[in-house]
Amino acid sequence: MNGLMMFPILFPILGALLTAFPCTERRAARNALVLAVAAVNSAALAGLLLCGGDGTFVLARINRQLCIAFHVDGMSRVFGMIVAA
Repeated sequence: MNGLMMFPILFPILGALLTAFPCTERRAARNALVLAVAAVNSAALAGLLLCGGDGTFVLARINRQLCIAFHVDGMSRVFGMIVAA
């Protein structure tokens, strides 16, 4: 479950890379892709915040006492739901 915490961060980056392909040269196709990526990302974020338990995902460990991590607590859920809405 902790690995899924990276999905709302990496999925929009993948969607932005998809806009470089020739199939999105038309404005309507590009707008539809951006809308789909935003909707899927908001739904995934809301699902993770509602169903996921409290957890910590360690992104990088520099030494035994210092690491870079994502931690989900009550306030991060509140702000995450504001962003997802």
